[in-house]
This record gives sequence, structure tokens and C-alpha cells, in this order.
Amino acid sequence: MHCYTMHMLNRRQVHEVKKCILSSGISYDPVIDELVDHVCEEVEELLTEGMSFKQALKEAVDRQRKRDFKATEQSILHNTHYTAMIRNYIKLGIRSIIKYKLTTSVNLLGLTLGITVFMLIGAYFFHHNSFDRFHKNAKNIYRLTSHKVSTDGITRHTAFSGAPWGPELMENIAEVADMVRLMKYRLPVSVRTDDGEKHFYEKNLIWADNSFFSIFSFSLVKGSPESVLLGPNKVVLTESAAKKYFGDVDPMGKTVIYENDVTLTVTGVVQDFPSNSHVQADLIGSFATLGTSFWFNIIENWNILYYYTYIQTQTDGRQVQIQKSIQSLLDAHLDGDLDVLLQPITSIHTSTGLENDLSSGVSRRGLLVAISIALIILSISLINYVNLSNARAFKRAKEVGVIKVIGSTRWLVFIKFMVESFILAFFGFLISILAVIILFPHFRNFLDMELIAPPYHLIVLLGVAIILLVTVSAGFYTAFQMAQIPIVSALKRKVQKPGNPVFSLRKALITFQFIAGVGLLSTVLIISDQVEFLTSADTGFSKAGAIEVPIYTNNERQLEALKNKLSNQTPVEFVALSSHRMSGDQLYRSSYIMQSADSITMGRLHVDYDFVNTFDLKVIAGRNFNKKFFTDTSAFIINETAARLFGFKDAENAVGNTLSYSSLNENGNYVKTGNIIGLVKDFNFESLHTIVSPMVMDIQPARNHFLSIKLRPKENYRASITSIERIWKNTFPDQPFNYFFVNDRYMRQYQSETQLQKIIFAFSIISIGICALGLFALTYFDTTVRSKEICIRKVLGASTKGIFKLFIKDYVTMILISFVFVTPITVWLTGSWLDNFAYHVKIIPWNFIFPVIIIGAVVVITTGFILIKAANNNPTKVLNYE
Repeated sequence: MHCYTMHMLNRRQVHEVKKCILSSGISYDPVIDELVDHVCEEVEELLTEGMSFKQALKEAVDRQRKRDFKATEQSILHNTHYTAMIRNYIKLGIRSIIKYKLTTSVNLLGLTLGITVFMLIGAYFFHHNSFDRFHKNAKNIYRLTSHKVSTDGITRHTAFSGAPWGPELMENIAEVADMVRLMKYRLPVSVRTDDGEKHFYEKNLIWADNSFFSIFSFSLVKGSPESVLLGPNKVVLTESAAKKYFGDVDPMGKTVIYENDVTLTVTGVVQDFPSNSHVQADLIGSFATLGTSFWFNIIENWNILYYYTYIQTQTDGRQVQIQKSIQSLLDAHLDGDLDVLLQPITSIHTSTGLENDLSSGVSRRGLLVAISIALIILSISLINYVNLSNARAFKRAKEVGVIKVIGSTRWLVFIKFMVESFILAFFGFLISILAVIILFPHFRNFLDMELIAPPYHLIVLLGVAIILLVTVSAGFYTAFQMAQIPIVSALKRKVQKPGNPVFSLRKALITFQFIAGVGLLSTVLIISDQVEFLTSADTGFSKAGAIEVPIYTNNERQLEALKNKLSNQTPVEFVALSSHRMSGDQLYRSSYIMQSADSITMGRLHVDYDFVNTFDLKVIAGRNFNKKFFTDTSAFIINETAARLFGFKDAENAVGNTLSYSSLNENGNYVKTGNIIGLVKDFNFESLHTIVSPMVMDIQPARNHFLSIKLRPKENYRASITSIERIWKNTFPDQPFNYFFVNDRYMRQYQSETQLQKIIFAFSIISIGICALGLFALTYFDTTVRSKEICIRKVLGASTKGIFKLFIKDYVTMILISFVFVTPITVWLTGSWLDNFAYHVKIIPWNFIFPVIIIGAVVVITTGFILIKAANNNPTKVLNYE
């Protein structure tokens, strides 16, 4: 506490104390303040003993002289009042930050932008990497995945496994501590209360073994985890589902009816599944319920892959050994060459390329690209800070010299600049936290996804790390350089010389910024080209104006009547039925046999007579299905890839050949044999991540699950859909009309790529802005420091253009170096990302030339104004001032 606020000494008396101290040769303000405090405290103590002010002052000063004022000064600076010294440095740091407004503003803005961007992208990265890590034994939980080289030479990777696999592993492999099987039908299923009052079509109903809640850490609100799914005809509801079906009534013991046939008793209620779980469900039925008729036949079959099997091992770290044991055990039961691999549950969400997964994930490479961009932008901010702090610090050389003259050591000078760096980093982080809080909801909307915010303790740790990083990496170099300046050089400001390492470091850092800028913009162009390709590529079928509606009945008469009504509507061009969506659905796969040829595994799509016309598939040989030919109910249409795999070089030769396959249905094994009547041009039924696979189409009305409606061009889609819904409700009053546009749903397959494009594009613009800010401030400082040189050149005849070239040539060199350096790195990184797609764009020179032009333009615009202004200054005024 300063004596200025003490009630025993008035302002005049404090002034007398200060005069005595100044007469002792002390001149450094922070030390004077501390000594005034000391002497005032002693004077007050003496006054309480009855002395007069003059006596007390003389006694206190005499005591201080015996201790030596200079010694006290050093003691204050080094030992006695270290905290007070830091406090004074903080005050001086804040004053300095306020005094140099331009540098502070640029530094603070750059730091805030860099930290904010880093934290937002970090939240995106954290969210996707947090998937399934909340499970108590996540390190020991694996999913069985299947991998098989099909007859088309392509390795098929699927998340499916066989139902008997899990129990067999539990019985014969000691390392397997527990297992759970899941089954989820790919279509919404009918679930209603027993009184029929509440009826819904659920898309998130899964069937699970009783071990579901012992392996997965989903929180049961009601029911026992050991028995909620034990035995058939049991179901657990999430809290949202319980409220939806039963309101505020306790659901325990209540019943729901599955597919109007199976009664399920509610035995538990679980909290809604967190969004960072790849398993999502609203209802969990007991797996034992499937042990009836058709499902029982499939459950007993080792080679039908339609289930998800998870195991929990005794210990982690033995994945390879356990995998070998599993493969050896299953080989005895499986037909053909099928590889079984263990997939850690924590890597499921970031592993792409698996067919039939429970939920869509993101590319691990895409996440690495995103976090790399965040680190690059943060690095650009730090580089700006280093460069600008150095530029400003060397303008303060005289200040450093004065501080050293009055007794400060190199260590104290070092601390002074480190404290200033810390203050700026601290405020930058606080502003960034506020910015993130404000922007986070908008960021989620921008990406069109739900993001889980990182936990509080992680944010605190990140803040401490960032503040220390900025303080040490950015402040250390400046502080070290300033502490090393000789007093005489500092007072004369002779601290900047050509060839000084400071300048070479600054050029290296600016070059890194250009590398980052060119690399980011190049990456933006390549990813944008690929996303544009994905959204506009010719997939071989028409998506424009097509909508699809899930159907929940196999009543052929009703469906045919609905088709006829819809076809009579003016806006409707075609109506068709199919087993799968034409929007990135994954097909059934079966082995097909042609006369005297090997069997081929092909995708199986069941359609009706109008399907080919509805989606404008190109028939390149033979003909389309036609109701005039009753034999077409047993006929097939195949695609080009299938014809090639059967060995036909000429498409026409495939037509007329006999094809057969077998499948399981409710009545057991089903065999179908018929002729190939047509061949269609390959079309990308699945996403462009995979190549076109061999496909066969046939007519099986009982397997149709989707109604496709093609609207005429230039129609009012909203009014047309309203009219279609009215007809639907008249035909199926109890069934929901859940339509979706084929094109929109097809594009959802590329959601993660679109999100990555948005992130890179938005934040690359910010990074260029940060670079421009830094260049502007650096150029301002350069022209200020070199104003004398510029004016002398002007006096000696240099033109404004010549001076502009003199300053800009270094930047041009650095941009060219960045172009040469970053091109191969970006080609390698983006090429690795493009490898995720079977079909992708080529990387072209323009992807790198254009960013160089943009960066060059930013440099010219940013620096040009200041350079031209400096070059046009009146030499007389400047030289007179210098």
C-alpha cells in the first residue's frame, strides 16, 4: 500500500520524504515509489511514538542511509520486493501497450483471430475424436469387420458380421471377456402402443444382446443392466421415446407392438444417447426376440453378414494376437476367403470406406487437414507477433539504454519485455474466449452439424498452453535481443545493421507466412474443385426433380392404384417403385451364376417397370422391362461392369444369356432363374468414394420399399408435393409421408467433405487477412526506420517507382521461394486426401499459380500505399527531423 493513501501523512509531508530520497541519487521511478513507501511507513511508526514530523523524517532517513539507498535500490530490484517489481513491470507493460496503439492493435487483432480460429477448429477436431470415448472400457472394446475380395477384383469392406460369430468367440477364446450383437433394419419400422393411440415409424430401433448395457456405458434411468434385455419380447426406451409413447406415465411394464405382430414389454428407460456415439437408438429390443421364423434362419447362418458384433477383451494391447485367434477359429465355419479384422470402437467414427456402417463418419485425413490448418493459422499469428514486436522493440532501443544506465540488468530488461508479451497474450486469449462463446452457435450452423464443446478443464489447459506459447515463442526472442543491446548502441539507436540475424529471421518468418498462405489457398482450390466435381459429376442417372418416399406396405393393388393416381397429375412425369433409395443407399449383394461361368458377387436392386425411365438410365443393349412380356417378372437387366466381369467384350452378346441366384426369404431358400433382357450404362448408385460395382436389376414387388416420383421441369415443387401428399393420405391415411429429394440426400454423402471445404475456405481468408495486417504494420515500421534512407535516395534522384521496387523485391523473392517449397508438399497432402475417392479431379498448375497471384496482389496492395506515401514525403522535413 502506497503512503499516498495513508491518513497520517499529508501530501506535503509525502513530498518532503520524496525530496530526501531524490537527493540520494535514486532516479528510477519504480524504485523511488518503493523507497517512499518504506520511509513513509517508518515515519508513521515514529510519529506514533510521539516524535514530531521533522524528527521522525530525520530518524527514518538516517536509518535508511545506514542501509545505503543504492543497496536498497538493488535489493528492491532483485530480492526484497520481487512481487512489487513484477507489479510495476505489469503497470509499465500496460502503459507501453497503450502507448504504441498501432502495434498493439495489430498484434492483439492477429492473436485474437489466430487463437479464435484455432479454438473453433479445435472444437470441430475434438468433437469428431471424442466419439465413443465415454465408454468405461473403450480401450478394450472392438467391432468385428469383414473384408473379402469379390469377383470384380475389389476388396469389399463391411461393418457387418455373422450372428453366430460372437457366441463362438465367447466360448472358445479366453481373451474375449464379453460380446454383444446388434441388428438394425435399414428401413423405418412400425411401432405402436397396444391401444393404437400412438403409432410411429421408427428409424432408430436396434436389437441387442443382454450384454449391451454392460459393454456400453449408456446410463439406465430405470431397469437393471443385468436383465433389461434378457429373454425375448423386451424393449428399453430412451427418455425421449418414453415421453413420446407414454407421456408422463411411468413406462415400466407397458407394452408396444412391433410391426403389428410382436408385443414388446418395456423393461427399462435409458438416457438419450450422446451425439458423439456411433450407436444411436430410440428403442433397444432384446436380440432373443429375433429367434423366430425368418430371422431365426438368418441368425443360424454363419455366412450371412447382417449384424454388428462387438467384443470386450480382458486387456488392451493384444489386438493383433486376438485377431489371429478369431480368424483361425472362424475359418472353419466360413465359406470362401473372408478376412475378419478387429476395429477399435474409438476409431469407428474416423474410419471411412466401410459399407453398411451404423452411422456416417468422417475421414481421418480430413480431420488432420483441418487441425493442420488451425496450427498453421495460429503459427501465422505468432509470426506476426514476433515480427511486429521486434520492429517495435528496436524503435524502443533508447528506452532500453536509459533503463540500463539507471541500473537495470540484462535480466530485468528481459523480464520487462516478457511481461509485456504475457499481458498481450493474456488479453488476446480472454478476447478469443469471448469471441468463441459468441461465434460457437454460428459455427455449428455454418457447418450444419451438432458440435460438442470441449470440457472446461481442457479449455483452461489450452489457454495456459497458448499463453505460455505466445509468451515464450514470441516474447522470448524479442526480450533476449533487447537485453543484449550495449548501452551506447541503444542510446544512439545503432542496433539495426544490414545482415543482422534479426532481419534474416524476419525474412524466414515472412516466407513461412507466404508458404502457409499459398498452401492454404491451393488446398482450398483443390478441395473446392473436388466438392464441385462431387456435386456436379454425371452419375449416370437423373436426380433433378426426383423425390422418394418410404413405403410401409407390400399391398400391390394399393401401390399400383397410388401410382396411377400420381401419374395422372400434371406435374408428375414418372412414378416407380424400388427396393432401395437412388440416393447413395447400399445394395443387397448376392452371388449370380451364368451358364458355364464362375459366380459373381453383384449388387441386387429390385425395381418395377417404370424405374429405368424414371431415372433416365441409358439402355445400351436389349430393352427395358415391359408389362407386355409376362416373362419379364423373371428377367434381369445388368450394367456394363457386370457384363465385363462375365467376359463379354460386346454388350450385345450379354443379352439373352441365363442368370440365376439364390436368396433367403420368409419361406426359406429362394432361387430365381431368368434371361438377361437388357444392359444399362454404368451409373453411380453409391457414392463416388467407390467405383461402380456390378449390378443386376429384377422385378420383385414384395421387396419394394420406396416410391420414386419424377416431377416435370419448371414445376412449382412445393405445390406439386402438397398435391402428392394429399393423394398419399387418401391412399394410406395411417402412414407418414416422409419425402426427400434424391439430389439432396445424395449430396449428404459428402457432408464431411463439404464441411472441410467450408472450414478451409473461411479460415484461409482469415489467415490471408492476418498476413496482410502483419505486412501493413511491418512496412509502416520499415518506412519509419528507413525514412532517412528513402529521402536521401529521393534527393539523389531515385523515383517513387524505384523506391517501391527496392522495398517490394524482397517480398517477390519470398513469394517465389514459398511457391517452389509448398507445391510438392501440397500435392502430396491433397493427393493423399483425394485417394479417398474412386473418382476425383486432377491437380493442375493453376491450383498453385492462382494463389501466388492472390498473395502477390495482397502484398502490393498492403505495402504499396505506405511505400508510395513514404516515397512522396518532403525530404527537407524528414532530414531536418532526423
